[in-house]
Amino acid sequence: MSTVIIYDFLRAVVRVSAPLCYAGLGELLVEKTGMLNISIEGTLWLSSLAAFIINYYYGNPYYGVFVGMFVGMLYYLLFGLFSIYIGLNQVLIGVALNLFAYGSTFYIYRFVFEWRERTTIPSVKTLMDDLRIPFLSDAPFLGGVLFNQPITVYGLYILIPLAYYLLNKTMYGLYITSIGENPEASDRLGISVFKYRLLCLCLGGLLVGLGGSIFTTYLSNIYLDQMIAGRGFIVIALLILGSWTPLKTIGAILLYSFIEAFQYRFQALFASLMTFIPYQFVLMLPYLTTIIALTVIGRKIKPPAWLGKHYTRIK
Repeated sequence: MSTVIIYDFLRAVVRVSAPLCYAGLGELLVEKTGMLNISIEGTLWLSSLAAFIINYYYGNPYYGVFVGMFVGMLYYLLFGLFSIYIGLNQVLIGVALNLFAYGSTFYIYRFVFEWRERTTIPSVKTLMDDLRIPFLSDAPFLGGVLFNQPITVYGLYILIPLAYYLLNKTMYGLYITSIGENPEASDRLGISVFKYRLLCLCLGGLLVGLGGSIFTTYLSNIYLDQMIAGRGFIVIALLILGSWTPLKTIGAILLYSFIEAFQYRFQALFASLMTFIPYQFVLMLPYLTTIIALTVIGRKIKPPAWLGKHYTRIK
């Protein structure tokens, strides 16, 4: 029985980590170029709602995912418009876009679904069906954990090594890194700073939008106002813990997901203890762990030198 519990728990860790991994890799691309986009939180809100609405009316979760990705890209490009071309403070832009996303999602959901009295909560079809990979899923223990998952998880098995190769083994990765460290020097060497930043915003927005879409097409079949619950900010914190590198960032996300899955299982397996322990204490464990980890090792981590700073192109 204990083996079955551990097996199901590890599968849950992989499932929970999927949207954060997509969002983390998307934000990583953006921050490597020196742009601090804290509107990732609002982007997750908007993309999750967009995916839910499209899925609800068309009955196809894939349509919802594609629209959610497109919304994520547009919102990241909106951030780029204000930060790159207008030159506004990146943190203030992120705060403003987050506030807009909070308010607009609250209004849009009620406008679309609650314009008349409802007796049930709107729900949609999800991508929860497992896709078993022959032979690989038959490997002892971890085979079933890694290769008996929904299709959204398998995309990460391609994306993670691809992101590592792009940033560490190609000239484009060197350009992206150099822009984040010293955009002026990169500009003098003929590297188009604005072009690469816009390209990374497009790709990053698509991935963050995909992460947001997964919340309402994979992890849940309903939309709730508080379902993102600060996970965009958690992704930024996990990027710091991962030293802005793909593999370490994924490792930090898996650690967070491990604790998040644990707190869900803890409440289910030890329901009797929950009469003595406030459930809010258990719910805060993933966030508390992230804060402690940042406090202990965050000061030793060096961010991209130009992160959060505006760059004016050399004339």
